[in-house]
Amino acid sequence: MSIEYPDLADFLAVAEAVTGATAEVLLRSTKLDLADSALHAPQGSWGEEEFSPDFVDKAAVLLVRLAKNHP
Repeated sequence: MSIEYPDLADFLAVAEAVTGATAEVLLRSTKLDLADSALHAPQGSWGEEEFSPDFVDKAAVLLVRLAKNHP
């Protein structure tokens, strides 16, 4: 199974749809470095060993990081 991870463009598209704010406003008011960090967290690994090998675990890591980072 191949997993496609969301990127900053996906994050901004969802934020735009949820908040009703334009992407330009979100770019100025959002902490994109925290969002980028949260988006990369599910891909974490050490060598060939993934920290979250299961899809459900990856989704949970993403949601927790987005909630904690408040991007």
